[in-house]
Amino acid sequence: MTNTDWVARLKQIVDCPLRGQRPFICEGYPTKCHAVIIGTNPASPLNMNWWEFWTSDYGFDYNLFMCKYKARRGKPGPTRQRLMRITECLREVRLKCVETNVYRREAKSEEQLWEYDVPNRHPNDEVLHLLIEGLQPPKAIVPHGRVARDWLIVQGHKLPPDVRILDRDRQIQHLSKGSDRDDDITYVCDWIKSLLGENR
Repeated sequence: MTNTDWVARLKQIVDCPLRGQRPFICEGYPTKCHAVIIGTNPASPLNMNWWEFWTSDYGFDYNLFMCKYKARRGKPGPTRQRLMRITECLREVRLKCVETNVYRREAKSEEQLWEYDVPNRHPNDEVLHLLIEGLQPPKAIVPHGRVARDWLIVQGHKLPPDVRILDRDRQIQHLSKGSDRDDDITYVCDWIKSLLGENR
């Protein structure tokens, strides 16, 4: 699938413009990513047009997003800080990840998210399948939190057979939880790197 074809499919799934929703973020084209990290929903309501960060020659402009994110949000919250650490850890071995969620509706908390009916939570199913389909080896999926794990169980039979899902024996809590998730972050990074070794 070419990048042009991939974006055409994405535009069939999500609206233009797109405010109050965040289908995913990454650096460049998702088709150049090796791992998908899945949470529940974007927790910082930014209400920016997501498509403003997209260009046809580059894909998603992660640096521009982070500049505007910090201008609106201030200091990154716990989830964002931990995701940034995973991204940096993988970058050291030339791996890229895409961050996404089961729902693309921006909401401050899971409780607030549940106040919306399911359609207005904007389920991200089609985007998630498109992201997973376009992954480069080692094709890793990292769910964090119950909602993401449950989504993978339900969707399991629809996933490509060559993707690898983080070991269910080591269930990662949502990255917003707890005062220190260093062990989980190290485990995620080491697991993805180990898959890279298998694909060499």
